[in-house]
Amino acid sequence: MTVDSPIDPLERALIDLASRVDITDVDAFAAATMVRVQRGRDDERRRRTFSLVRGTHARQVLAIAAAIVLIVTAVLAVPRSRDAIADLLGIDGLRIRSGEGPVPTSTVPASSSAPSTAIAPTSTAGPVGGFDAAAVGRDLKLGSEVSLASARAAFPKLRELNSPYGPPDAIYRGDQPSGLVSFVWRAGPALVGSTSAPTVGLLVQQYPSSGDLSFFLKTLSGGSRAREVVVEGAKGYWVDGAPHSIAYVGPGNSFIEDTVRWATNALVWSGNGVTYRIESSLTQEEATALVKSLH
Repeated sequence: MTVDSPIDPLERALIDLASRVDITDVDAFAAATMVRVQRGRDDERRRRTFSLVRGTHARQVLAIAAAIVLIVTAVLAVPRSRDAIADLLGIDGLRIRSGEGPVPTSTVPASSSAPSTAIAPTSTAGPVGGFDAAAVGRDLKLGSEVSLASARAAFPKLRELNSPYGPPDAIYRGDQPSGLVSFVWRAGPALVGSTSAPTVGLLVQQYPSSGDLSFFLKTLSGGSRAREVVVEGAKGYWVDGAPHSIAYVGPGNSFIEDTVRWATNALVWSGNGVTYRIESSLTQEEATALVKSLH
């Protein structure tokens, strides 16, 4: 009985190859074959070694990156280093730094070393406790009270706020920084005043951005903080927590001492050559919603 045994494809190929190759010197052929086999093994060893080196290099890069992260974390753990880094924050027309800064004439109550809401009151209230536009302009360093038409003529890029709080109760024009226009709404049930300005519920400021020539300087201390946000597609900051000081710095980094005052929650950003500030006791979400009312 005949049994057909299946032939492996490799075996069939070798048999076919043997019928085609004429080997006259078997020993020389075997030696040459061993050389080629050894060369192939050497090539494979080099390939594996190179892959290992590449893997080691990648691990070294990751180790260096991890070390950098640890160093940065250590630097940020030091208050003085955090202050230096915070000095870099800002937008056109406004800078934010952390640490010791100019102190307004109205000081933080002695009973609170780290205030969480407000500071000592000023004289923004009138003789009978009502809204006093002249006192507000003086205490908040806003300049002179003007009409909307006058403000718009002086600052053609001025945008009005079509807010749910109605028209502003007072409009001011100042020159620190140059071209500053401020809209003020008095405090009420929907707009709570701060301790520093109890009759003011909302302050919206606009002024031409001037780069590094002149700017508002916000100094964070105690429990105040700044977070980077995006407003109207541009970089901005939301500043909240404890009151922070704000002051005007003129050309040549000349600090104007009599412009220092305390400020509460503020949303700041710049765009199209204009710097904006919305200051109030509103939350970040409420302040951001007001931006949509600018026109």
